Amino acid sequence: MAHHLALATSNGRIISAMTTIVPSSWVAPLDQWEAWMRAAARPTTTIYLRHYQLRRLARELGVADPWAVTTDDLVAWLGGHGWAPETIRSYRAALKTFYSWAHVTGQILADPAGLLPAVATPKRKARPTPESALEAALQEASARIRLMVLLAAREGLRRGEIAQVHTRDLEQDLVDGWYLRVHGKGAKERILPLCDEVRVLLRSAPEGYVFPGRIDGHLSPRYVGKLVSGVFDVGWTTHTLRHRFATICHDGSHDLAAVQTPARALPAGDDDGLHPDPQRVTACCDAVGSLKWRTHHDRRRLHHCRLDPARAVGVADQRPPHRGSGAALQRRPHR
Repeated sequence: MAHHLALATSNGRIISAMTTIVPSSWVAPLDQWEAWMRAAARPTTTIYLRHYQLRRLARELGVADPWAVTTDDLVAWLGGHGWAPETIRSYRAALKTFYSWAHVTGQILADPAGLLPAVATPKRKARPTPESALEAALQEASARIRLMVLLAAREGLRRGEIAQVHTRDLEQDLVDGWYLRVHGKGAKERILPLCDEVRVLLRSAPEGYVFPGRIDGHLSPRYVGKLVSGVFDVGWTTHTLRHRFATICHDGSHDLAAVQTPARALPAGDDDGLHPDPQRVTACCDAVGSLKWRTHHDRRRLHHCRLDPARAVGVADQRPPHRGSGAALQRRPHR
């Protein structure tokens, strides 16, 4: 049964829509907008996401003409789903991009998305996937999903990056071993050293996309996330596996720049000039395979890529100082 959505705007219009096909009057504008994004060399993953988000708007809004949509309609639609702030911000970006394109190309005289309110997104503490949950998932997962989980947990890949892994992305360094070329957000690439288990699995994969599908030859990021979450208890995802990777990586190396290279955890613009030596990055990733969390207290202390180095422990066989001890209260000076 299709999901029914009913929303009311301030001008009295009732938005009552069924999640069916996209209205025919929206098809041509969406195709033209997609062509514009491709001409601007937007990443394929971005085009897919934005097109999906606008198709959803078209299905649910109940307005036959995309150029008849008002700001009130968009505000009611964005605020009527109970989405998390991050989700609202993503959809808001899609709406602003679409209607900004329509405005500058003369499709509309006024941009209804131009007055959408900015979305306040709270800073959230990281939720690294516990080691026990990871081990249970790896035992339950099929071979394909197991590799997805390992790429997130051991290599720090996002679900969109996992979806695009291709056998041609494997590269061998005669000195340091095997690496993976990762295709990240914003068409940015990075090179990651591979742990032994992931290396063996990727090298044994048939030539082509490791996870073939119908989205330009590979699975969609959304489906990868669904498959990975399906082998965990509720609450653990590809994103919390990345939290685990970055947290343990930093806890084992205390090298923030090296952590940021595989995890890309820096805010935009903050990574200028940070190009750590590849051996530092390799040592950072090696920490993920060697460091184990031991207690619930240990896990509570770890924060995604923002640890206090004086309170973190860099070896697996040493317990961290107690929160109230003198050692824990000391601070390492900033460099």
